[in-house]
Amino acid sequence: MVGLLLVVASLGALVSSTPVLVQQVCRHGDRAPYAYYPNYPQEQRDMWPQGAGALTPLGMQQTYDNGVAFRERYPHLLSDIFQSNQTKVVSSHIDRTIQTADATLAGLYPPVGAFNFAGLGWQAIPVHTISKNIDYYIHGDPDCPALDAAYEELYVTPRYANFIGTNQNFIYAICALAGYPPEQWNVSNVGVVQNCFVCNEAHNLSIPDWATPEVRTRMWNVLAEWQHLTYTYPGVTKYYTGGGPLLSLMVNNILDKISGDITQDYILYSGHDITLMPFAGNLGLPVGPVPAYASCYTMELNQNDSGYFVNMYFKNTTLGMDQIPMTIPACGLFDCPLSKFLNVTQSLITPFIAAACNNPEQKPF
Repeated sequence: MVGLLLVVASLGALVSSTPVLVQQVCRHGDRAPYAYYPNYPQEQRDMWPQGAGALTPLGMQQTYDNGVAFRERYPHLLSDIFQSNQTKVVSSHIDRTIQTADATLAGLYPPVGAFNFAGLGWQAIPVHTISKNIDYYIHGDPDCPALDAAYEELYVTPRYANFIGTNQNFIYAICALAGYPPEQWNVSNVGVVQNCFVCNEAHNLSIPDWATPEVRTRMWNVLAEWQHLTYTYPGVTKYYTGGGPLLSLMVNNILDKISGDITQDYILYSGHDITLMPFAGNLGLPVGPVPAYASCYTMELNQNDSGYFVNMYFKNTTLGMDQIPMTIPACGLFDCPLSKFLNVTQSLITPFIAAACNNPEQKPF
């Protein structure tokens, strides 16, 4: 895996530059388990009043804080009052990402003047969503034979076969302890179990005695390797939501911003861990373990006297609100000149994803 290049020099190069377009890809905030393993206790299921996968009050707070932090970082791009020609927010069809977008916008645009009504401290701001059957970009389930074929190719690679061979007995053991029938003993269900444990620990709920620190560490490592193998495989990232299709939209937004075909200065894509991981893997950035709740990748189009360049950042909520500068490995520079950025991403974008998936071309939004 190509290593992450962190900028250790000062960011003085940005002092004389101005972000003219900011695009962010963010994971939703803290939530209930997205699914329950068979032996997950009923009394713990009852502790999640809005059901599996629902955004929690903690998750709402995390993403509200994101909005506040983003406003502090980009005051010159955001007016006091929401304007659709300035800001656009697009979410997957899932409730928790729509709520995340709402909470982020609440922090991004605190109501002022006539928009501060009824003592709510909140105003209604539009969030665009994409239907599940045509969402190739954030998180959907469109028919894509090309993606199915890419998975089949991945599963027979020596690296993937070695991963399964090395960890199969452990995977089977975890699934059996969790109550799955043998036909459901697979690494994906280890992910369900691990996620339940993560959610329980975040909300002071118990986990089974068999889930010792040693077992938990191996579960974490197995899943991290699985995610890396999956979301760095070029065939998968070319077609998977968050990978080539989303990058294609973002590159088009950059070109349209420069040409004047769009007016927005800030675009937010509200997604999932399985949006952020293929997004990172497609660009050659590290993948695995799962990115933290409310974490975000930021792509800035900056301009100075020398022209346009692209900067990347990652905000990991476990490390506070700071955005970590990142270098796209194929670019080799933190301040990636636009011409080089377009060149290195040319092979990574999938501009006609519906056609590439053997479906009629559709306009998502």
